[in-house]
Amino acid sequence: MRAANDNHPVCNDIRFRVDPRLVPLEKAARRLHLTRASFLEILPALVAHGFPEACLVTGHFDLKAIDYWLDQHAGLVADDRSQTQAEASRLVKARLASLT
Repeated sequence: MRAANDNHPVCNDIRFRVDPRLVPLEKAARRLHLTRASFLEILPALVAHGFPEACLVTGHFDLKAIDYWLDQHAGLVADDRSQTQAEASRLVKARLASLT
């Protein structure tokens, strides 16, 4: 039996660590090293550049989506849309060339 003032978790109290994926605006701002006010000020510009919007249900931001967006802008991953567009363009050119 535990004492009433024993606030230390027992081994069975914590089974595993859970890192939240959806975070409130303040934490999303911190991910970009911005204050809440600065983040709100530039959020429309960020969204215009493809920054992931908040969840319509919770109002929270997806950290994985933010990290993916950052990776794309740093050139660490290819932009899927540009690859798809490039592939479509190549296919159209090949088909047009085969008609002549």
